[in-house]
Parts: sequence; structure tokens; C-alpha cells
Amino acid sequence: MKLLIKILILNIVLIALFSGSVCLCNVTLAEQSYFAHITTSDVFFYSSPTNADEAKLFLLPESYFVEIYSNANDDFYSAKYLDVYGYVLKESVRPVITAPTMPYLTNINFRVFVPSGANLRSSPFDNGSLNLIYSIPFLDSNISYYGTMLGEESISKKGNVWYYCKYFSSNVEYIGYVYAPLCDCLSPISKNTEVVEYLESPPNFDGDNNVPTQTEPFAGLSSTTTTIIIIAVSLPCLLFIYLLFKPTKIAEQQASRKKGKSKKFSRLKRSDYYELDDDF
Repeated sequence: MKLLIKILILNIVLIALFSGSVCLCNVTLAEQSYFAHITTSDVFFYSSPTNADEAKLFLLPESYFVEIYSNANDDFYSAKYLDVYGYVLKESVRPVITAPTMPYLTNINFRVFVPSGANLRSSPFDNGSLNLIYSIPFLDSNISYYGTMLGEESISKKGNVWYYCKYFSSNVEYIGYVYAPLCDCLSPISKNTEVVEYLESPPNFDGDNNVPTQTEPFAGLSSTTTTIIIIAVSLPCLLFIYLLFKPTKIAEQQASRKKGKSKKFSRLKRSDYYELDDDF
């Protein structure tokens, strides 16, 4: 029973060590991402890789960055801004070599200041209940700003600017557009003055779908490095096996010695008797 338990423990340790080596050596990301600089104020973030007005989500803040991770087609990168995934025109951004310290415009909020509240809509147009997502109450400021979008002039002479934003209510997130003239207290928006170095050639993505792929173990490593890794992984296993079975061997040897002494003592006892003299 004890031997079975020890074998089980040994198998668990070996599986753990093997799994760790696979995670370190066999799995690679099929794709490399880059950041791209937004250098002008007219760069749109798109919901699909087409240069159509209905695919435009919002204007990205100038001087900040989007993360690009694949070529969607000849004209667009697949991209991410904050936690929103979409697309950006290749000609409108400039990929950089290293990741910026502050790539996104963060912690920008505003509030609804009209007593009747403001409606969060799926498009920057007042289409009644057709595109209504949620009604934000008066003075609610739990709204995160992403960027602006031009849409319908919902109130005469108040302009056509809408905020693309995320609203939090009862642990639920709603994303859409709010008509800007119904809001105030927008956090100050400053420019990112970080100095970056641009790529001289188009970014080289290693894959198309950012899917982890399996490679041959120790691929790309020299024979010396491979040998060192194998020895480093094997030594703890050998040490564990030695420590695991050494006490058993010692116990067997001690038991064997005790058994030998016991047999010898028994033989002595059996021979320890007196013979009677026939002449007595």
C-alpha cells in the first residue's frame, strides 16, 4: 500500500514537471501586436474593415495609440482601443517600435445634467425607441468616455456632437452614444507628449488570428542549451526518486539483519539442552 502511494506521488510530480516544461517550451503565440500612433484629429475607429460611414464608431483621441494585431485586409488593421475591438485604417496611423507608457486616454468621465436625463443610443441619431439602449438619469456621472462622433443635431443650434461611451448601472455595462449638449463636467483631455520611435517598414505579424500554436519542443534552441534544460529538469526527478526509495531500502536491510539475528538466536536456543549420562 505504501509503495502504491509513493508511485502515485511520483507520477504527480513528473506530470507537473512535464507540464511546466511544455508550457515554457512548446506553446508560442502565433502573432505579435504593435501600437500605432494617432497623429491627427480625424482618425476613426471602425466596427468593420470597410471605409463606410455606417462602420465608423468614433474619432480616436489625437496623440494617443491603438493596439494593432493583424492585417484585416489591404486597407485595415484589426485593432483595440481600451477594451473595444475594431479596425483602423492603415494609412491613418503610424506603428511604433516599442509600447508607449500611456497608450490610451483613461479616466475620462462626464455627467448628464438635464433633469429629464439623457438616452444612451446604439447610433448617434435620435430614432426614438428604435435605437434606445438605456435612459441615464439626471446627474449620473458613472459614464466613461471613449471619443466623439458626429451625428444628428438632436436639438436645434446645439450642434451634432455625440459621445461614444460606456455606462455602468447595477454591475451591467452599456456601450453607445449620448448627445453631448445634454452633458457636462467632461474631464480635461490632455495630449500625450510621449516621444516614440516609428517603424520604418510595415509591421510583421506572425499569424492571422492570434491563436496559440504548438511547436516542436526546444525548437530554435542550440544543442548545448537543450542539453542543459534536459539535465535541469531531470535532476530534481532523480533526486526525488532517490529520496523516495532510500528509506525503504534501508528499512529492508535493517529488517534483514534483524531476521538473521533472530534465526541464529533460535538455533542457539534449540541446541541449548543437556544430555543425560547413561551411567547415572
